[in-house]
Amino acid sequence: MNKKSNGKTRLETMLVMLLLIVFGISTYTLVVVTATSYEKTQAETTAKDNLRLASSYIESKLRSADKDNVKIVDSIFDSQSKAIVLEEKLEGDTYQTAIYYKDNALREIYIKKGTQLEDTSGFEIAKIDKFDIEKLQNNTLNISFATSTNEQDYDMQTIVNLN
Repeated sequence: MNKKSNGKTRLETMLVMLLLIVFGISTYTLVVVTATSYEKTQAETTAKDNLRLASSYIESKLRSADKDNVKIVDSIFDSQSKAIVLEEKLEGDTYQTAIYYKDNALREIYIKKGTQLEDTSGFEIAKIDKFDIEKLQNNTLNISFATSTNEQDYDMQTIVNLN
């Protein structure tokens, strides 16, 4: 009788160990899948937020600026992309706010007109992969942005009327 209960105990112990192993593997798999899904969702959210931030920032800057002092410049600071330059006069001097694309980011710098700058980065507004400005008729700007994650590309266009 002692041998029967001893054999039963070993079987129960092995079944409990097997259940613990299955539970451990299931828990590990669930954690890995959830973390991967969260990382993907976070990357998508960040990419979309950067596009919205860039668009909103430029719209608010252009709407608050004097429309006659908004210029589109083909390149600035050795950057190959176009830039938006807003000019304002303060105490007899002219200052410029330049919004441009450099080093995978939309950037802004506030300088006195005529200041020579070399290899400057300015203030980073949002991380994006593409920035383009097209001047349309009737003093309207078509501004496009693009960014991407490892799996998907996102783009956005903003049309701003300078009148």
